[in-house]
Amino acid sequence: MTDVQTAEQTLAGLRRKREACVTHTLALAEDRHRLSFSAHGNGDVAAQKRLGELNRASTTAALELENIDAAIAEATTRLQSARREAEIAADRAKARELRKALGEFVEHGRKLDAATAVLVAECGLLKDTLTKLHRLGASVPTHDQVDALGHHALLTALGQTQWRRRFEPLAPNQRRTFSLLFDSWAAMVERDIAVRLGEADVKSEAA
Repeated sequence: MTDVQTAEQTLAGLRRKREACVTHTLALAEDRHRLSFSAHGNGDVAAQKRLGELNRASTTAALELENIDAAIAEATTRLQSARREAEIAADRAKARELRKALGEFVEHGRKLDAATAVLVAECGLLKDTLTKLHRLGASVPTHDQVDALGHHALLTALGQTQWRRRFEPLAPNQRRTFSLLFDSWAAMVERDIAVRLGEADVKSEAA
């Protein structure tokens, strides 16, 4: 049980006790009112004795009610203090979680920088390799094809990030991936290589 729950239960118990005390005080007042005329108007000795007892009981009940009210005031103060402490503890727990999440956030930034650095480096290497393919006799893909369709592949990937609204949206039939693009171009070039090496005729005869 938390300090707040304990304080709440204590305050609730004191309030119930106060209600019972008020009920008792009102009952004593009704009894005194009923006996007052007999005791003072008629001089009834028994009534006078009983009224004296009720007066003393009423005085005690009134003092008890004051004491309970003081206890309720203190219990209310303690409950407020317990709630403040609980709020502070909860906020500190959230702050610790925030620090952990912040570390993860910063790490995402570092990883994004690393990923974009790989992207930039691969693009530079790709340009050199494409030039080498052309020098060795490949006719596809052209620089324009890599530029246009590679742009679509890049937009397809970026369209899956939280910045997708910042980039040109692509129709479904325009979406590409680099691996599928490069595999399809490689298949065309490979067929030409097979012809140049005489492997195409061997494969045809074997078929």
